[in-house]
Amino acid sequence: MEKKTSKETSFLKYEERMGNSCRRRFFRLRTFRLPSLSMEYHLPFAMRTATNAGSLLMKNWGKTKLLSVVKAGEKGLITEADSASDEFIRYEIRRAYPDHSIVSEEGYPVKGSEFEWVVDPLDGTNNYSRGDPHFSVSIALKYRGESVVGVIHNPAFGEFGDLYYAEKGSGAFVRRNGETSRLHVSGPESRRMSTFSFATGVHFHEPEMFEKIFEKIRGAKLFDHMRGRMLESTAYELCCVADGRFDAHFNNVAEPWDVAAGDVIVREAGGMVTHFAPRSGRKNVMLASNGVVHGELVKIVREIIEDR
Repeated sequence: MEKKTSKETSFLKYEERMGNSCRRRFFRLRTFRLPSLSMEYHLPFAMRTATNAGSLLMKNWGKTKLLSVVKAGEKGLITEADSASDEFIRYEIRRAYPDHSIVSEEGYPVKGSEFEWVVDPLDGTNNYSRGDPHFSVSIALKYRGESVVGVIHNPAFGEFGDLYYAEKGSGAFVRRNGETSRLHVSGPESRRMSTFSFATGVHFHEPEMFEKIFEKIRGAKLFDHMRGRMLESTAYELCCVADGRFDAHFNNVAEPWDVAAGDVIVREAGGMVTHFAPRSGRKNVMLASNGVVHGELVKIVREIIEDR
């Protein structure tokens, strides 16, 4: 009897969990090994993989089994959907690009290549488990440490979901209800009424930071009016910045899988992104904005994180 490889064994477990209907869909959409150095294949591959992972998530949206309430000693949830989506995406990447590295929120990093796929199989797990539509699949490709491809799929909106994608130097786009349009960040008019979104970690890890940022921005009179939002899905909130619905997003606990795809999407939509070097014992901090007053916001954020 032929011995199965570890990758085949992993996929068999995945099949058993997701059922026959998902198995048939997977084999119909299965990918093949692609040229590692040919950039033209990377974006379509990421778009297809994120879309298929989103379809899997929709099968158990709002009714998935909770596996864990705490992740790595921090606030977080792990569900069967996180694990199944992660296995699916990893399997696809290994089949298409066996020599590439993989970094995923669910762990088990594979290193050793100039090409690195950064994956969040389910960003916004709390929303997903409660039936809230603000969740997404995030897939990015980094080349020599820089994000060059970013895809974020929100499968719960519209008939087919919203698919945000970008490739370095080629612009950012969204496919929504069967139509594709170019993404653009908001403009100078945002200074009259600014919408600033914050990652959940601002309240959970450092609740005083939220008030400090608002106080500093109001004191600097950068905007006539300002309001804060928190959707609990950093990947999706970065898409909102790229789409002009939010004017800025701040994350004080930014992990690579949270922001890698959104980074290139925001930049290609005309926005700006700043990553602040973490201090000892602190998480990464990231600020994305439409660029209108980005320099002033960077100064405010840097002053606050240096004082904490």
